[in-house]
Amino acid sequence: MKRQVKEEVLWNIKLIRMKFPNMPLLLDKAKWNKNNYVPEYLEYRRIKYLFFPNNVSDLNPVEEFLG
Repeated sequence: MKRQVKEEVLWNIKLIRMKFPNMPLLLDKAKWNKNNYVPEYLEYRRIKYLFFPNNVSDLNPVEEFLG
């Protein structure tokens, strides 16, 4: 899997928001989610989000799928 960049992350967020406009986002702590660009965009758009807690990869479905 190629490395994601912030523009691709934002594009995917926009697609998700079109289909599920009121759904809060749950983000992992990957570099592209934690840079200032993505959280600033989410706050500017008033999109509710939170990060997975540390050391709980077993609760993250992406980690389950890829792990």
